[in-house]
Amino acid sequence: LQKKSYTKHVKLSITDMNDNFEFETDVSKCGISVVLKQQNILLAFASTVLIETKLNYGVTECEFLCLFFCVKKFEYFLKDINSNVTQIINQ
Repeated sequence: LQKKSYTKHVKLSITDMNDNFEFETDVSKCGISVVLKQQNILLAFASTVLIETKLNYGVTECEFLCLFFCVKKFEYFLKDINSNVTQIINQ
């Protein structure tokens, strides 16, 4: 997933709660992953394996599931602030 491509040159930064957030997501046949960023500065990573019942989801359902996972996982960052959610789909 995305995590492998970032782990070679990772430099995490402190969050600016007054700035906008971006999510970069990736969905595969076995799991989903997300990177939380601000102005292309990496803040956090998250990923999960899809359970058996979700393996049969179509592309649209998987992308929505990934977006839902992002919002739930990084809920703390999204409360009471202006946030733009940008989803980049890797093909």
